[in-house]
Amino acid sequence: MLNLFVGMALIIIFWIIAILIFLGIGILIYRLLRFKISSENNVFFFFWSGFAITTLILQLWHIWFRIDWEAAVFISILGLSGLSWHRKSNLEFIREKIPKSKIFWLLILIVTIIIANFSFGPVRPYDAGLYHLQSIRWIRQYPIIPGLGNLHSRLAFNNSNFLFAAMLERNILSLKSFRVTSGLFLLLLFIHLSVSAFRLLSKINPWGKTHLNRREEIRSHEIFESLLLVPIINIILRGSTASVSPDIPIFILGIVISSKLLNLLTQKRKMEEDLFFIFIISALGITIKVSFFVFGLIASLIALISWIKSNERESTLKKVPVLSYSLVFVALLLIPWIVRNIILSGYLIYPSAFISFPLEWRLPVKVVINEARWIQSWARLPGTSPDKVLGNWNWIRPWASRIFSKENIFDIFIPIALILEGILLLLCLNKSHYKNKKSSLQLWFFLILPILNLVFWFLSAPSLRFAGSSFWILGVGTFVLSVLGFANFIKIKVIIFFNFLIINFLGIGEQLPDFKQNINRRIQVVPVEQMKKFETNSGFIIYIPEEGDQCWDYKLPCTPYPKSDLQLRDRKDVSKGFKRLNEKTSPH
Repeated sequence: MLNLFVGMALIIIFWIIAILIFLGIGILIYRLLRFKISSENNVFFFFWSGFAITTLILQLWHIWFRIDWEAAVFISILGLSGLSWHRKSNLEFIREKIPKSKIFWLLILIVTIIIANFSFGPVRPYDAGLYHLQSIRWIRQYPIIPGLGNLHSRLAFNNSNFLFAAMLERNILSLKSFRVTSGLFLLLLFIHLSVSAFRLLSKINPWGKTHLNRREEIRSHEIFESLLLVPIINIILRGSTASVSPDIPIFILGIVISSKLLNLLTQKRKMEEDLFFIFIISALGITIKVSFFVFGLIASLIALISWIKSNERESTLKKVPVLSYSLVFVALLLIPWIVRNIILSGYLIYPSAFISFPLEWRLPVKVVINEARWIQSWARLPGTSPDKVLGNWNWIRPWASRIFSKENIFDIFIPIALILEGILLLLCLNKSHYKNKKSSLQLWFFLILPILNLVFWFLSAPSLRFAGSSFWILGVGTFVLSVLGFANFIKIKVIIFFNFLIINFLGIGEQLPDFKQNINRRIQVVPVEQMKKFETNSGFIIYIPEEGDQCWDYKLPCTPYPKSDLQLRDRKDVSKGFKRLNEKTSPH
């Protein structure tokens, strides 16, 4: 029991340190680019900017070096430098943006303890044992390995969040990375959204005498962020924090980008740092998961068009610097990511076989095509052969029954209910309620982002976890934009207030039955499978599970799919990579 409490305390200490370091890196970059750091900035967005710059550095670092304590020290020095530069103004800025309410901090403390406890639960999801933990082990022990996908095709998935996880693996306070990474992101976003919720509730309390007859500005992003607190609470209560899955940061980044985009669209003067932020966080999302490309591209285009239109009167020379900064940092994130794709698999964007390079470590094209087909078919009908699923629409009915099942009632039906409520509110509106019809109509372009992303999701790999936060962004976005059309301030407050209460009640209530079950009374250990040795035709020894297809965190090299024709490019040096001799390979 003592070990669990000590572990929880160490995790909380680490989270505080990590938040400060990423804030420092974010502030440092903004100061170097001479962006304004004023009351209009949201302190939490500096964290995500800092995380993006950290990912940029780690991608470059891992091309030549393994990622271990040295990388962690370098990143920490950067963060501390950012905090130290203009230390007084930085501290004043942070204090100004954080609520002073004791109730707020009590809530944050309770949620922090819950997340820390859940972080010692069993590591999830299934893919953690399949390839997540093995990917992190390879990153920690070696610089990037050419043709690593030849050992296990999933190891060629170029998820940049594994670089961050590898940097944290047993480096700081001896904690495993899956204990701290997802919990850090969820806690930071929870605090961010809670700040908006507290501000919103102070303005809309329909029974508050001091607020009822006083018109205060209710900002669209405050409503948006407050309602999106609901799915984050739901994810936390599910006990899914012991994870390095890319699905959690992708869900979170979708919320972060859409919130910033909505705020940018509602501003009279579009700030250049907002455009920069949307660009680099969109690029960050792509490096974490390639399927984020559509969401990131659409968000960036909407932000760019809006920013250019709002600054039409300014000279072209004034627009060049921010566009240059944005595009340079996007390139610095994406080019190393593409290079890493080529090194790991021999393909430009794995698992797409569209563009490949004549490298000796290139994965056989059949393997790559098969991997892509399994991803698409598994998202439609898990466990069914791609030959039976792809190329027809027979999967629609069983897919729909699974997506709209009781199990997904919270993630699907509440966003749909918010969409319907938004449509109903629109029907109740009179066109004369809009003060600026042109400006109001422009805001609705925001919904293009989740709509087009969901279209792409449905046509490619329509598993609910691959949708990210798009359903919630569409539902909450529709509701928020509809509410903003009301001219009657009292009605706005009542509608928002009761929606906030009801949706939070449903979100928490849906997970309460499992809450006690998810509380950990001891530290859950990583499973250890029985392994056996497998010798390839070249005499290379690898470890394979005696049963199943999960290596978990077993020593290298381990794969559930051994191949007889696998061999080292250099018999004396694993770091030189792997290659295959026979193109007629197994589908794995």
